[in-house]
Amino acid sequence: MKDYKSTVISVSKIGTDGVEITLQIPDAPEVLGGQFAMLKVPRADLILRRALGIATAEGEVMSFICQIKGEGTIALSLLNAGEDVYVT
Repeated sequence: MKDYKSTVISVSKIGTDGVEITLQIPDAPEVLGGQFAMLKVPRADLILRRALGIATAEGEVMSFICQIKGEGTIALSLLNAGEDVYVT
């Protein structure tokens, strides 16, 4: 599987424990909402990627919605626009 370097466009809170993460993924493969991607959390102590469902996909822009549950999703929810994330 190919690892795609992506850039965070935005991270938006949804309710009390949800988040929408929108990424720009150059050269991204064609995908559909409902498929899954693995996001690498940009912290050295969190080695496991997080499987997130693709909420929307239009060209190079994909959005993921997840519930903030543990260390990995907390770290993803704290990303800022312009940061890099790797997606498989």
